[in-house]
Order: sequence, then C-alpha cells, then structure tokens
Amino acid sequence: VSGFPVEGLFLPEGFPVLYPEFVLGIRKSMDSVTSEYLVNLFSPTFLHPGCVAAAKLQKFKIKKCWDVSVMFKFIKTPMFVMTNLFDKLMVQDLGLCTGCSEGAKPGSQEGRFVRFFGGLMQKTANDFHL
Repeated sequence: VSGFPVEGLFLPEGFPVLYPEFVLGIRKSMDSVTSEYLVNLFSPTFLHPGCVAAAKLQKFKIKKCWDVSVMFKFIKTPMFVMTNLFDKLMVQDLGLCTGCSEGAKPGSQEGRFVRFFGGLMQKTANDFHL
C-alpha cells in the first residue's frame, strides 16, 4: 500500500507567520487560527483518524490534524514526499506578502520572508522520516 498526498506540505511547521509581523521581528505562527479557519472553510474535511485519536488522548485541538506538520506523525503508510519549498499561495495569501515573488532580492524584506518560509518548509520536509 502506498500514499499519495494531493496537496504536498500544507502547512509547514511554524507557519503562517504574517509578513507585516515578520517585518517587525515577530515570528509567532498563526497555525491554530489557520487550521480552524481552513477546516471550517472546506467542511466536511477528512482528518486523519490516527491523528484525531491522538488529539483526543494528548488533548490537542482535533482541527490541528488538518495541518500536515501535525498529521504526518500519525501516518503509517510509507510515503515519498515532494513539495514546493516556495509555495506562492502560502507565501502571498496566507503569509500576506503580496509583494513577495521569485524576483525578490535576497536582502529585501520580501526576499528574507520568502527564504524564511522556504526554511520552514525544508525543515518540515526533513522531519518526514516515514
């Protein structure tokens, strides 16, 4: 048996961090709010049964199981994972960095934000040890 994720890594651990806060030096993730919103937006939503069971036992919010950086720890199926380290939807729409693009200069605020996001995505991808 094998698994094939439709969306890749959505969301990397520690994201979203909002660009306006990033510029001010704040790195606090809005992941709980985002998971809550997206689960309600796409309701009814499939949530991994192993993660849901763990959420009940470990007393974390069940809706966090929508977040792949939480859910992947409960997958038993071997997986080959590929993802876009610089996902435009996440950077621009969820991170609120409309000026961020592939042409952002590395030293600019936008360039630093894109690289910050890419680092979170890389760390999350590296944490997949399935």
